[in-house]
Amino acid sequence: MLPAEALWTLTKDGKRFTCELRSRGKYGWECRFLEDEEFLDGRVFAMRSQAIEWADLERAEHEGEGWTAC
Repeated sequence: MLPAEALWTLTKDGKRFTCELRSRGKYGWECRFLEDEEFLDGRVFAMRSQAIEWADLERAEHEGEGWTAC
C-alpha cells in the first residue's frame, strides 16, 4: 500500500484536523479525516477526483466553522 497523501491541515483551538488520501488499488481512493492524528471518518471513492471533491466540501464546511489553514 502506498503512503497517505496529505491534502490539507486545519487548526482551531489547538486542535489539528487533517485530510489525507490513500490509494486502495482496485477498490479506489480513500479520503480520510483525522483529528490530532486520530482517525475520525473516511470514505472510499472509485475515482481520485471524487475523493478530492468530497475533501474540498469538508474543508469549506470546517472553514465556515472557524478552522483555519496551517
